[in-house]
Amino acid sequence: MTKKEKVPAPAVPAPASVGEGDSGKRVHNDIATFMTAWERSETVQEAADKLGITKASAGQRASTCRSKGLPLKKMKRGGNGAKIDIEAAKELLATLQAEAEGEGEGEV
Repeated sequence: MTKKEKVPAPAVPAPASVGEGDSGKRVHNDIATFMTAWERSETVQEAADKLGITKASAGQRASTCRSKGLPLKKMKRGGNGAKIDIEAAKELLATLQAEAEGEGEGEV
């Protein structure tokens, strides 16, 4: 094999359901499956989707692994929040604060 040829990466195994009679909502992934999905994903959500678990569960599991000494990669936080125009927000805040100060002038 030459240096330029890449070895294909093994696929992430499908998650296995836990317990008989389970509704299929609970999923157990061994550490190798979890680490493979985590390290090959760009976002926590992508890893969670690969593993069949929630974004919160994937993030918590990665945190637990790190606390036990596994140096899993850290992923950027998602941008689910609204984009904020800081300058416009500062102007609005100044206006609101000025209005509040004006309302409190006659009070004792």
